[in-house]
Amino acid sequence: MARPLALPHYCAPVLLRPRSTLRLRRIDAEYRRALIDGPLWSYVPASPPSIGDELDAIVAAHWNLPISPDSGRRLATSVHGSRLHGPSTGDDGLGEVDLLTDLLGAVAADRDAASGPNPDSVVVDGRCLQHPDFAQRGIGRYTAGVLRTLARSGGVRSIIVVTDPSLPAVVDLDTEPGIECTEVVPGTDVFRRSVFLDPAPMTHPLGPLDRAGAAQAARRVAIVYDFVPAHAPNVYLPESADRIRYLIRLQRLSTFDTLACISEAVATECRERVERTGTRIGALAIPDPADEPDPIPMSGMPESFVFAPLGADRRKNLPGAVAVMAGLDAIGWPGHLVILSHLPDPHRIELNDLARRLGLDPARFHGVAGLRSGEIRWLYQHAEASVMPSFDEGLSLPILESVAAGCPIVASDIPPHRELLGPTEPLCDPARPSSFVAVLRDVLSDRSAAADRQRLAIGAAARVGEFGRSVERLVVGPEPT
Repeated sequence: MARPLALPHYCAPVLLRPRSTLRLRRIDAEYRRALIDGPLWSYVPASPPSIGDELDAIVAAHWNLPISPDSGRRLATSVHGSRLHGPSTGDDGLGEVDLLTDLLGAVAADRDAASGPNPDSVVVDGRCLQHPDFAQRGIGRYTAGVLRTLARSGGVRSIIVVTDPSLPAVVDLDTEPGIECTEVVPGTDVFRRSVFLDPAPMTHPLGPLDRAGAAQAARRVAIVYDFVPAHAPNVYLPESADRIRYLIRLQRLSTFDTLACISEAVATECRERVERTGTRIGALAIPDPADEPDPIPMSGMPESFVFAPLGADRRKNLPGAVAVMAGLDAIGWPGHLVILSHLPDPHRIELNDLARRLGLDPARFHGVAGLRSGEIRWLYQHAEASVMPSFDEGLSLPILESVAAGCPIVASDIPPHRELLGPTEPLCDPARPSSFVAVLRDVLSDRSAAADRQRLAIGAAARVGEFGRSVERLVVGPEPT
Protein backbone atom coordinates (compact mmCIF):
# COMPACT_ATOMS: atom_id res chain seq x y z
CA MET A 1 0.00 0.00 0.00
CA ALA A 2 1.44 3.38 -0.99
CA ARG A 3 2.27 5.80 1.78
CA PRO A 4 0.15 8.99 1.89
CA LEU A 5 1.86 12.10 0.50
CA ALA A 6 3.48 14.19 3.24
CA LEU A 7 2.45 17.80 2.65
CA PRO A 8 4.47 20.76 3.92
CA HIS A 9 3.06 22.70 6.84
CA TYR A 10 1.61 25.49 4.70
CA CYS A 11 -0.39 23.05 2.54
CA ALA A 12 -1.87 20.92 5.33
CA PRO A 13 -4.52 23.50 6.38
CA VAL A 14 -6.20 23.09 2.98
CA LEU A 15 -7.20 19.61 4.08
CA LEU A 16 -7.71 20.34 7.78
CA ARG A 17 -9.76 23.57 7.58
CA PRO A 18 -12.71 23.41 5.18
CA ARG A 19 -13.48 27.04 6.02
CA SER A 20 -10.43 28.04 3.95
CA THR A 21 -12.44 27.15 0.83
CA LEU A 22 -15.17 29.59 1.87
CA ARG A 23 -12.61 32.31 2.48
CA LEU A 24 -11.07 31.73 -0.94
CA ARG A 25 -14.50 32.21 -2.51
CA ARG A 26 -14.95 35.46 -0.60
CA ILE A 27 -11.50 36.60 -1.72
CA ASP A 28 -12.43 35.95 -5.36
CA ALA A 29 -15.67 37.90 -5.00
CA GLU A 30 -14.12 40.85 -3.17
CA TYR A 31 -11.25 41.00 -5.64
CA ARG A 32 -13.65 41.12 -8.60
CA ARG A 33 -15.46 44.04 -6.97
CA ALA A 34 -12.14 45.86 -6.55
CA LEU A 35 -11.24 45.10 -10.15
CA ILE A 36 -14.39 46.80 -11.40
CA ASP A 37 -14.71 49.64 -8.88
CA GLY A 38 -11.12 50.47 -7.85
CA PRO A 39 -10.23 53.90 -9.29
CA LEU A 40 -6.54 53.05 -9.68
CA TRP A 41 -6.77 49.42 -10.70
CA SER A 42 -9.98 48.82 -12.66
CA TYR A 43 -9.23 46.95 -15.84
CA VAL A 44 -12.00 46.12 -18.27
CA PRO A 45 -10.59 45.37 -21.75
CA ALA A 46 -12.54 46.43 -24.80
CA SER A 47 -14.39 43.77 -26.73
CA PRO A 48 -13.58 43.28 -29.52
CA PRO A 49 -9.96 44.51 -29.13
CA SER A 50 -10.16 47.31 -31.70
CA ILE A 51 -10.17 51.10 -31.56
CA GLY A 52 -10.54 51.81 -35.28
CA ASP A 53 -14.27 52.57 -35.29
CA GLU A 54 -14.03 54.77 -32.22
CA LEU A 55 -11.12 56.69 -33.71
CA ASP A 56 -13.16 57.29 -36.84
CA ALA A 57 -15.86 58.82 -34.67
CA ILE A 58 -13.33 60.98 -32.81
CA VAL A 59 -11.88 62.35 -36.04
CA ALA A 60 -15.34 63.16 -37.38
CA ALA A 61 -16.63 64.73 -34.16
CA HIS A 62 -13.60 66.86 -33.30
CA TRP A 63 -12.65 68.12 -36.73
CA ASN A 64 -15.85 67.72 -38.75
CA LEU A 65 -13.97 65.85 -41.44
CA PRO A 66 -15.34 63.38 -43.97
CA ILE A 67 -14.27 59.84 -43.19
CA SER A 68 -14.10 56.63 -45.12
CA PRO A 69 -14.68 53.16 -43.64
CA ASP A 70 -10.94 52.63 -43.13
CA SER A 71 -9.93 56.16 -42.14
CA GLY A 72 -9.33 55.08 -38.55
CA ARG A 73 -6.26 53.21 -39.77
CA ARG A 74 -5.23 55.68 -42.43
CA LEU A 75 -5.40 59.01 -40.60
CA ALA A 76 -1.97 60.21 -41.61
CA THR A 77 -2.51 59.62 -45.33
CA SER A 78 -6.14 60.70 -45.64
CA VAL A 79 -6.21 63.57 -43.13
CA HIS A 80 -3.18 65.86 -43.44
CA GLY A 81 -1.85 67.94 -40.60
CA SER A 82 -2.62 71.20 -42.38
CA ARG A 83 -6.33 70.39 -42.25
CA LEU A 84 -6.20 69.83 -38.51
CA HIS A 85 -4.29 72.90 -37.41
CA GLY A 86 -7.35 75.14 -37.06
CA PRO A 87 -9.16 73.38 -34.19
CA SER A 88 -5.96 71.96 -32.70
CA THR A 89 -5.06 73.27 -29.23
CA GLY A 90 -2.44 72.28 -26.70
CA ASP A 91 -0.75 68.90 -26.51
CA ASP A 92 -3.29 67.01 -28.61
CA GLY A 93 -0.81 64.90 -30.57
CA LEU A 94 -1.56 66.61 -33.86
CA GLY A 95 1.97 67.93 -34.25
CA GLU A 96 2.92 64.32 -34.91
CA VAL A 97 0.59 64.24 -37.93
CA ASP A 98 2.84 66.68 -39.81
CA LEU A 99 5.93 64.72 -38.80
CA LEU A 100 4.37 61.45 -39.88
CA THR A 101 3.27 62.88 -43.23
CA ASP A 102 6.84 64.09 -43.74
CA LEU A 103 8.15 60.70 -42.64
CA LEU A 104 5.94 58.80 -45.10
CA GLY A 105 7.15 61.06 -47.88
CA ALA A 106 10.81 60.53 -46.96
CA VAL A 107 10.37 56.76 -46.92
CA ALA A 108 8.61 56.77 -50.29
CA ALA A 109 11.35 58.93 -51.83
CA ASP A 110 14.18 56.75 -50.54
CA ARG A 111 12.69 53.25 -50.67
CA ASP A 112 15.56 51.94 -52.82
CA ALA A 113 17.99 52.52 -49.93
CA ALA A 114 16.61 49.47 -48.14
CA SER A 115 18.15 47.06 -50.63
CA GLY A 116 21.84 47.71 -50.15
CA PRO A 117 24.85 45.77 -48.85
CA ASN A 118 25.14 44.67 -45.26
CA PRO A 119 25.42 47.64 -42.89
CA ASP A 120 28.52 48.81 -41.06
CA SER A 121 26.73 50.15 -38.00
CA VAL A 122 23.47 50.27 -36.11
CA VAL A 123 22.03 53.62 -35.03
CA VAL A 124 19.59 53.18 -32.15
CA ASP A 125 16.94 55.49 -30.75
CA GLY A 126 17.89 55.20 -27.09
CA ARG A 127 14.97 56.95 -25.40
CA CYS A 128 13.39 53.76 -24.05
CA LEU A 129 16.71 53.01 -22.30
CA GLN A 130 16.50 56.35 -20.49
CA HIS A 131 12.87 56.98 -19.68
CA PRO A 132 11.97 56.09 -16.06
CA ASP A 133 8.78 54.36 -17.21
CA PHE A 134 10.64 51.92 -19.47
CA ALA A 135 14.36 51.69 -18.64
CA GLN A 136 14.08 49.07 -15.87
CA ARG A 137 10.93 47.41 -17.17
CA GLY A 138 10.48 44.85 -19.91
CA ILE A 139 11.00 47.24 -22.83
CA GLY A 140 14.26 48.66 -21.51
CA ARG A 141 15.64 45.31 -20.36
CA TYR A 142 14.70 43.56 -23.61
CA THR A 143 16.28 46.37 -25.67
CA ALA A 144 19.47 46.17 -23.62
CA GLY A 145 19.58 42.43 -24.27
CA VAL A 146 19.19 42.96 -28.02
CA LEU A 147 22.03 45.50 -28.09
CA ARG A 148 24.38 43.34 -26.01
CA THR A 149 23.67 40.43 -28.32
CA LEU A 150 24.46 42.57 -31.36
CA ALA A 151 27.65 43.93 -29.81
CA ARG A 152 28.94 40.45 -28.97
CA SER A 153 27.98 38.89 -32.30
CA GLY A 154 30.55 40.81 -34.32
CA GLY A 155 28.04 41.23 -37.13
CA VAL A 156 28.34 45.03 -37.23
CA ARG A 157 31.26 47.37 -36.73
CA SER A 158 29.61 49.71 -34.22
CA ILE A 159 26.39 50.40 -32.34
CA ILE A 160 25.54 54.06 -31.76
CA VAL A 161 22.85 54.72 -29.16
CA VAL A 162 21.50 58.25 -29.62
CA THR A 163 20.22 59.58 -26.30
CA ASP A 164 18.00 62.46 -25.25
CA PRO A 165 19.84 64.97 -23.01
CA SER A 166 16.59 65.81 -21.22
CA LEU A 167 16.28 62.23 -19.90
CA PRO A 168 18.42 60.30 -17.38
CA ALA A 169 21.63 58.75 -18.66
CA VAL A 170 21.71 55.18 -19.99
CA VAL A 171 23.00 52.75 -17.37
CA ASP A 172 24.56 49.29 -17.73
CA LEU A 173 25.25 49.71 -21.46
CA ASP A 174 27.67 52.63 -21.27
CA THR A 175 30.57 50.28 -20.48
CA GLU A 176 29.62 47.53 -22.95
CA PRO A 177 32.36 47.15 -25.61
CA GLY A 178 31.12 48.02 -29.06
CA ILE A 179 28.28 50.29 -27.86
CA GLU A 180 28.64 54.06 -27.93
CA CYS A 181 26.09 56.33 -26.25
CA THR A 182 25.94 59.86 -27.66
CA GLU A 183 23.61 62.86 -27.64
CA VAL A 184 24.65 63.81 -31.18
CA VAL A 185 22.45 62.69 -34.08
CA PRO A 186 24.78 60.96 -36.57
CA GLY A 187 25.36 62.59 -39.94
CA THR A 188 24.30 61.38 -43.35
CA ASP A 189 27.46 59.35 -43.96
CA VAL A 190 26.85 57.21 -40.89
CA PHE A 191 23.19 56.64 -41.72
CA ARG A 192 23.89 55.68 -45.32
CA ARG A 193 25.75 52.58 -44.19
CA SER A 194 23.63 51.84 -41.15
CA VAL A 195 20.50 50.22 -39.88
CA PHE A 196 18.23 52.59 -38.02
CA LEU A 197 16.83 50.57 -35.11
CA ASP A 198 13.91 51.90 -33.11
CA PRO A 199 13.44 49.48 -30.22
CA ALA A 200 10.15 51.00 -29.00
CA PRO A 201 8.34 52.98 -31.70
CA MET A 202 5.02 53.02 -29.86
CA THR A 203 6.32 54.61 -26.66
CA HIS A 204 7.57 58.02 -27.76
CA PRO A 205 6.69 60.88 -30.13
CA LEU A 206 8.33 61.24 -33.50
CA GLY A 207 11.45 63.40 -33.62
CA PRO A 208 14.49 64.40 -35.70
CA LEU A 209 16.10 60.99 -35.45
CA ASP A 210 13.04 59.39 -37.01
CA ARG A 211 13.22 61.75 -40.00
CA ALA A 212 16.97 61.19 -40.48
CA GLY A 213 16.63 57.43 -40.16
CA ALA A 214 13.71 57.27 -42.59
CA ALA A 215 15.42 59.39 -45.23
CA GLN A 216 18.99 58.11 -45.00
CA ALA A 217 19.35 54.70 -43.37
CA ALA A 218 20.16 51.63 -45.45
CA ARG A 219 17.45 49.75 -43.56
CA ARG A 220 14.79 50.70 -41.01
CA VAL A 221 13.95 48.19 -38.30
CA ALA A 222 11.57 48.40 -35.34
CA ILE A 223 10.90 46.06 -32.43
CA VAL A 224 7.21 45.67 -31.65
CA TYR A 225 6.28 44.70 -28.09
CA ASP A 226 2.51 44.67 -27.97
CA PHE A 227 -0.74 46.41 -28.85
CA VAL A 228 -2.02 46.58 -25.27
CA PRO A 229 -3.46 50.15 -25.50
CA ALA A 230 -5.68 49.02 -28.39
CA HIS A 231 -6.97 46.14 -26.25
CA ALA A 232 -8.07 48.43 -23.41
CA PRO A 233 -8.42 51.96 -24.81
CA ASN A 234 -10.65 52.98 -21.90
CA VAL A 235 -7.65 52.39 -19.62
CA TYR A 236 -4.69 53.52 -21.73
CA LEU A 237 -6.23 55.99 -24.18
CA PRO A 238 -8.87 57.81 -22.13
CA GLU A 239 -8.80 61.09 -24.06
CA SER A 240 -9.30 61.66 -27.77
CA ALA A 241 -5.79 63.16 -28.02
CA ASP A 242 -4.33 59.95 -26.59
CA ARG A 243 -6.13 57.91 -29.21
CA ILE A 244 -5.12 60.13 -32.08
CA ARG A 245 -1.51 59.93 -30.93
CA TYR A 246 -1.68 56.15 -30.70
CA LEU A 247 -3.22 55.86 -34.15
CA ILE A 248 -0.42 58.00 -35.59
CA ARG A 249 2.16 55.66 -34.07
CA LEU A 250 0.34 52.63 -35.46
CA GLN A 251 0.51 54.26 -38.88
CA ARG A 252 4.20 54.99 -38.32
CA LEU A 253 4.94 51.26 -38.17
CA SER A 254 4.38 51.13 -41.93
CA THR A 255 7.49 53.31 -42.45
CA PHE A 256 9.82 50.48 -41.34
CA ASP A 257 11.27 47.84 -43.63
CA THR A 258 11.21 45.18 -40.91
CA LEU A 259 8.99 44.80 -37.84
CA ALA A 260 10.48 42.27 -35.44
CA CYS A 261 7.91 41.20 -32.87
CA ILE A 262 8.82 39.82 -29.47
CA SER A 263 6.43 36.86 -29.69
CA GLU A 264 4.38 34.93 -32.20
CA ALA A 265 1.21 36.31 -30.60
CA VAL A 266 2.37 39.89 -31.24
CA ALA A 267 3.49 39.05 -34.78
CA THR A 268 0.06 37.66 -35.61
CA GLU A 269 -1.65 40.83 -34.43
CA CYS A 270 0.94 43.02 -36.13
CA ARG A 271 0.13 41.44 -39.49
CA GLU A 272 -3.52 42.32 -38.93
CA ARG A 273 -2.86 45.93 -37.94
CA VAL A 274 -0.04 47.02 -40.24
CA GLU A 275 -0.98 47.38 -43.88
CA ARG A 276 1.94 48.04 -46.18
CA THR A 277 3.26 45.93 -49.01
CA GLY A 278 6.95 45.23 -48.53
CA THR A 279 7.12 45.48 -44.72
CA ARG A 280 8.52 42.21 -43.36
CA ILE A 281 6.87 41.10 -40.13
CA GLY A 282 8.17 38.23 -38.04
CA ALA A 283 8.83 37.05 -34.50
CA LEU A 284 12.25 37.08 -32.87
CA ALA A 285 13.41 33.92 -31.20
CA ILE A 286 12.84 33.58 -27.48
CA PRO A 287 15.65 35.34 -25.59
CA ASP A 288 17.94 33.34 -23.37
CA PRO A 289 17.94 34.88 -19.87
CA ALA A 290 20.78 32.63 -18.69
CA ASP A 291 23.28 35.37 -19.51
CA GLU A 292 22.25 37.37 -16.46
CA PRO A 293 24.58 39.16 -14.01
CA ASP A 294 25.65 37.47 -10.82
CA PRO A 295 23.12 37.79 -7.98
CA ILE A 296 23.64 40.68 -5.55
CA PRO A 297 22.41 39.85 -2.01
CA MET A 298 19.66 42.04 -0.57
CA SER A 299 19.17 42.75 3.09
CA GLY A 300 15.91 43.18 4.94
CA MET A 301 13.97 40.66 2.86
CA PRO A 302 11.52 38.23 4.55
CA GLU A 303 12.83 34.75 5.22
CA SER A 304 10.08 33.18 3.11
CA PHE A 305 8.39 35.05 0.28
CA VAL A 306 6.67 34.84 -3.09
CA PHE A 307 7.99 37.30 -5.66
CA ALA A 308 5.71 39.35 -7.94
CA PRO A 309 7.83 40.99 -10.69
CA LEU A 310 5.08 43.45 -11.59
CA GLY A 311 4.85 47.18 -12.23
CA ALA A 312 2.01 49.49 -11.30
CA ASP A 313 0.58 49.26 -14.82
CA ARG A 314 -3.07 48.18 -14.50
CA ARG A 315 -2.71 45.22 -16.85
CA LYS A 316 -0.01 43.78 -14.55
CA ASN A 317 -2.74 43.22 -11.96
CA LEU A 318 -1.05 44.10 -8.68
CA PRO A 319 -4.36 43.75 -6.81
CA GLY A 320 -4.47 40.20 -8.13
CA ALA A 321 -1.06 39.51 -6.58
CA VAL A 322 -2.26 40.87 -3.22
CA ALA A 323 -5.40 38.73 -3.50
CA VAL A 324 -3.23 35.67 -4.22
CA MET A 325 -1.24 36.46 -1.08
CA ALA A 326 -4.52 36.66 0.86
CA GLY A 327 -5.42 33.25 -0.56
CA LEU A 328 -2.09 31.79 0.56
CA ASP A 329 -2.78 33.20 4.01
CA ALA A 330 -6.19 31.50 3.90
CA ILE A 331 -4.54 28.09 3.44
CA GLY A 332 -2.08 28.78 6.24
CA TRP A 333 1.10 29.74 4.35
CA PRO A 334 3.08 32.06 6.66
CA GLY A 335 5.29 33.86 4.15
CA HIS A 336 5.22 37.31 2.53
CA LEU A 337 4.75 38.86 -0.91
CA VAL A 338 7.56 40.98 -2.42
CA ILE A 339 6.46 43.17 -5.33
CA LEU A 340 8.97 44.56 -7.83
CA SER A 341 7.35 47.97 -8.04
CA HIS A 342 7.48 51.40 -6.53
CA LEU A 343 4.12 51.90 -4.84
CA PRO A 344 3.16 55.60 -4.70
CA ASP A 345 0.99 56.57 -1.76
CA PRO A 346 -2.37 56.43 -3.59
CA HIS A 347 -1.59 52.96 -4.91
CA ARG A 348 -0.28 51.71 -1.58
CA ILE A 349 -3.34 53.09 0.25
CA GLU A 350 -5.74 51.36 -2.12
CA LEU A 351 -3.81 48.07 -1.97
CA ASN A 352 -3.74 48.27 1.84
CA ASP A 353 -7.50 48.79 1.86
CA LEU A 354 -7.99 45.81 -0.46
CA ALA A 355 -5.74 43.63 1.73
CA ARG A 356 -7.80 44.45 4.83
CA ARG A 357 -11.04 43.65 3.00
CA LEU A 358 -9.48 40.31 2.03
CA GLY A 359 -8.46 39.59 5.62
CA LEU A 360 -4.72 40.07 4.97
CA ASP A 361 -2.39 42.15 7.13
CA PRO A 362 -0.89 44.80 4.77
CA ALA A 363 2.47 44.22 6.47
CA ARG A 364 2.59 40.88 4.62
CA PHE A 365 3.43 42.52 1.27
CA HIS A 366 6.27 44.88 0.37
CA GLY A 367 7.25 46.92 -2.67
CA VAL A 368 10.87 47.24 -3.84
CA ALA A 369 12.07 49.43 -6.72
CA GLY A 370 15.19 50.87 -8.30
CA LEU A 371 17.00 47.54 -8.14
CA ARG A 372 20.01 46.44 -10.14
CA SER A 373 19.71 43.41 -12.38
CA GLY A 374 21.79 41.33 -9.95
CA GLU A 375 19.43 42.18 -7.07
CA ILE A 376 16.42 41.13 -9.13
CA ARG A 377 18.13 37.84 -9.90
CA TRP A 378 18.80 37.33 -6.17
CA LEU A 379 15.09 37.81 -5.45
CA TYR A 380 14.19 35.16 -7.99
CA GLN A 381 16.72 32.74 -6.57
CA HIS A 382 15.52 33.17 -2.99
CA ALA A 383 11.77 33.31 -3.58
CA GLU A 384 9.68 30.20 -2.93
CA ALA A 385 7.94 30.96 -6.24
CA SER A 386 6.99 33.92 -8.40
CA VAL A 387 3.54 34.97 -9.61
CA MET A 388 2.55 36.73 -12.84
CA PRO A 389 -1.22 37.44 -12.78
CA SER A 390 -1.16 39.95 -15.66
CA PHE A 391 -4.14 40.38 -17.99
CA ASP A 392 -2.10 41.20 -21.08
CA GLU A 393 1.53 40.85 -22.20
CA GLY A 394 3.64 40.89 -25.32
CA LEU A 395 6.12 38.24 -24.16
CA SER A 396 6.66 38.36 -20.37
CA LEU A 397 10.36 38.43 -19.60
CA PRO A 398 9.73 37.61 -15.91
CA ILE A 399 8.75 34.07 -16.91
CA LEU A 400 12.10 33.58 -18.65
CA GLU A 401 14.05 35.27 -15.84
CA SER A 402 12.29 33.32 -13.11
CA VAL A 403 12.75 29.92 -14.72
CA ALA A 404 16.40 30.69 -15.56
CA ALA A 405 17.02 31.50 -11.89
CA GLY A 406 15.48 28.19 -10.79
CA CYS A 407 12.35 29.84 -9.42
CA PRO A 408 9.03 28.29 -10.53
CA ILE A 409 6.44 30.79 -11.70
CA VAL A 410 2.65 30.64 -11.64
CA ALA A 411 1.24 32.74 -14.46
CA SER A 412 -2.04 33.83 -15.99
CA ASP A 413 -3.51 31.95 -18.92
CA ILE A 414 -2.87 34.36 -21.80
CA PRO A 415 -1.36 33.53 -25.23
CA PRO A 416 2.21 34.83 -24.63
CA HIS A 417 2.46 32.83 -21.38
CA ARG A 418 1.14 29.73 -23.10
CA GLU A 419 3.63 30.29 -25.92
CA LEU A 420 6.50 30.16 -23.41
CA LEU A 421 5.33 27.47 -20.99
CA GLY A 422 3.65 25.09 -23.41
CA PRO A 423 0.25 23.38 -23.54
CA THR A 424 0.56 21.24 -20.41
CA GLU A 425 1.68 23.80 -17.79
CA PRO A 426 -1.21 24.75 -15.45
CA LEU A 427 -1.98 28.44 -16.01
CA CYS A 428 -4.53 30.48 -14.11
CA ASP A 429 -7.46 32.83 -14.53
CA PRO A 430 -6.17 36.35 -13.75
CA ALA A 431 -9.64 37.32 -12.47
CA ARG A 432 -9.75 34.40 -10.01
CA PRO A 433 -6.99 34.50 -7.34
CA SER A 434 -8.05 31.13 -5.96
CA SER A 435 -6.90 29.47 -9.19
CA PHE A 436 -3.37 30.76 -8.49
CA VAL A 437 -3.54 29.50 -4.91
CA ALA A 438 -4.46 26.00 -6.11
CA VAL A 439 -1.44 25.84 -8.42
CA LEU A 440 0.89 27.52 -5.92
CA ARG A 441 -0.06 24.92 -3.31
CA ASP A 442 1.39 22.23 -5.57
CA VAL A 443 4.39 24.31 -6.65
CA LEU A 444 5.34 25.15 -3.06
CA SER A 445 5.14 21.50 -2.09
CA ASP A 446 7.90 20.62 -4.59
CA ARG A 447 9.66 23.75 -5.78
CA SER A 448 12.52 22.04 -7.61
CA ALA A 449 10.23 19.69 -9.57
CA ALA A 450 8.10 22.61 -10.75
CA ALA A 451 11.19 24.61 -11.77
CA ASP A 452 12.61 21.64 -13.70
CA ARG A 453 9.31 21.07 -15.50
CA GLN A 454 9.10 24.70 -16.58
CA ARG A 455 12.73 24.76 -17.68
CA LEU A 456 12.05 21.81 -19.98
CA ALA A 457 8.89 23.48 -21.30
CA ILE A 458 10.71 26.66 -22.25
CA GLY A 459 13.54 24.61 -23.72
CA ALA A 460 11.01 22.95 -26.01
CA ALA A 461 9.42 26.24 -27.10
CA ALA A 462 9.78 27.14 -30.76
CA ARG A 463 13.15 28.65 -31.75
CA VAL A 464 14.46 28.86 -28.19
CA GLY A 465 18.24 29.27 -28.15
CA GLU A 466 18.14 31.04 -31.51
CA PHE A 467 17.83 34.54 -30.09
CA GLY A 468 21.35 35.67 -30.94
CA ARG A 469 21.13 34.45 -34.52
CA SER A 470 17.69 35.96 -35.03
CA VAL A 471 18.81 39.35 -33.69
CA GLU A 472 21.85 39.33 -35.97
CA ARG A 473 19.74 38.43 -38.98
CA LEU A 474 17.38 41.22 -38.03
CA VAL A 475 20.19 43.73 -38.55
CA VAL A 476 22.58 42.34 -41.15
CA GLY A 477 20.02 40.37 -43.15
CA PRO A 478 16.55 41.08 -44.45
CA GLU A 479 14.58 38.66 -42.32
CA PRO A 480 13.75 38.85 -38.57
CA THR A 481 13.42 35.09 -38.16
